[in-house]
Amino acid sequence: RRTLGVLMVSILLARAGGAGQSMPSPVTSAPSEASAGTSFAFDGPPAPMPPEVIARDALGRVTVRAVRLTESIRVDGQLDEAVYAAVPSMSDFVQQEPHERTAATQKTEVWLFFDRDNVYVVARCWESQPDRMIVNEMRRDNGTILQNETFSFVFDTFYDRRNSVIFNVNAIGGRMDGQGADERQYSGDWNPVWNLAVGKFEGGWTVEAAVPFKSLRYRPGG
Repeated sequence: RRTLGVLMVSILLARAGGAGQSMPSPVTSAPSEASAGTSFAFDGPPAPMPPEVIARDALGRVTVRAVRLTESIRVDGQLDEAVYAAVPSMSDFVQQEPHERTAATQKTEVWLFFDRDNVYVVARCWESQPDRMIVNEMRRDNGTILQNETFSFVFDTFYDRRNSVIFNVNAIGGRMDGQGADERQYSGDWNPVWNLAVGKFEGGWTVEAAVPFKSLRYRPGG
């Protein structure tokens, strides 16, 4: 199972065209660094400069740069648009379980894009033993999905390190989505509108997900 821990990652997402839904100010941590051009301080290394999309520091903290799309992509799981060759992927992830912070045993490549309406999370998941994959659930929000071969991503949209929205996808397109509150409580009642497609390649499987900004809640402003 693969999890892109955006809950632990500072994402610089300079969205154009309006603010999000207004919410009460969350409890915030004490970020140690700030980046020019952002309206908030974030806890992580300086933002990567183009064409780089990910920066790491000696403490293992990560800052990711989301790339604005100049042309739309088809959410079909094929990863055949030119942007995938033009924009480098993020990789070299580490384990959370069973051996925390050690290198992942399977390669995963991730892209993070956005346009005026959506944020896109795309992954190419390599499998050294595809014949051992277990993928047998398509019912939305069914807990069996988490026992399948899955890719997950988490957005801490208020950047408070306590609350999040969580997306899980298995290799045949089954999905779970829900909200995490106060670092521990999970609710699967949240069912936003978002677009998803999966595909296959010789070395594994792919995920393309488009989450509309209007399906999310976040602070007003850029």
